[in-house]
Amino acid sequence: MPRILDRTLQGLSHYLEEFLISGQTANKDGFLQHVDPRIKLSGFFTLITATVLSSKVLLSVGLLLFSFFFAFLSKIPLLVHVKRLFYIPLFAFLISVPQVFLMEGSPVLEFKILTITLKGTSEGIHYLIEFTLRVATSISFLSLLLLSTQFSDLMASLKWFRLPTTLIRLFKLTYRYIFLLLREMQRLLLARTARTLKKKGIMEEWRELSQIVGNLLIRTLERGEDTYLSALGRGFTGTYKACPLEFDFQMADILFIFSTVTLTTIVLLATFYPFLLETTVQLILKAFLT
Repeated sequence: MPRILDRTLQGLSHYLEEFLISGQTANKDGFLQHVDPRIKLSGFFTLITATVLSSKVLLSVGLLLFSFFFAFLSKIPLLVHVKRLFYIPLFAFLISVPQVFLMEGSPVLEFKILTITLKGTSEGIHYLIEFTLRVATSISFLSLLLLSTQFSDLMASLKWFRLPTTLIRLFKLTYRYIFLLLREMQRLLLARTARTLKKKGIMEEWRELSQIVGNLLIRTLERGEDTYLSALGRGFTGTYKACPLEFDFQMADILFIFSTVTLTTIVLLATFYPFLLETTVQLILKAFLT
């Protein structure tokens, strides 16, 4: 029966594969699929920046719900989208739990472990919720970008934005061969499980897994060198050609730009100029009511 460490590594490798592969969702007839990749890339970058700058829980919740609304309009299955949001926000939640007891503020929780008393503060709980929501919302927007955009279009958009060619080349090679690396790790773990006949201690399992990781790194270096030599033998000169993107401004682009600008403006006003946002809302409500 697979050990818990094996299952953890296998689960993480499957999660990375599912997160990076867009599958058939990028070819669906949905809202985000019709948005120009360059507009989509800059728009989601703006929304992620607004998410990081937001300082209120309600803003993060609103942005997260809006990302699910985008997924619905783009015909992305809810279960697929939620599965891609599980691991990273969970990890962010776990690493920020100590802040509940480390941040100063009004105590609302109290735990006593032997002679140690831990007091949780309302400020710490607020930080825990806010940080987890920020991470979940950012991952949600990033997931939508990957699910609704072909990787080749994404790289062409980066080239259009004049990113360094070396960086784009690194992205392409990493994306192309990371799946090979993950499947190689799965094969190594499967071979280790098949050779295991008795239950081993945790220290022995860690020792064997460290050997597997070392073996995987060596295989990766060898595979990378072989791949590079094969590419040179086929005429590789260090440059890539990306298919140019044709700019066809559609209604989907206008709606996406309007949504992005509106959400970003609301977040920035609520974070840095809350009084100005309240005044604007009151004026709008007054205009509609009268």
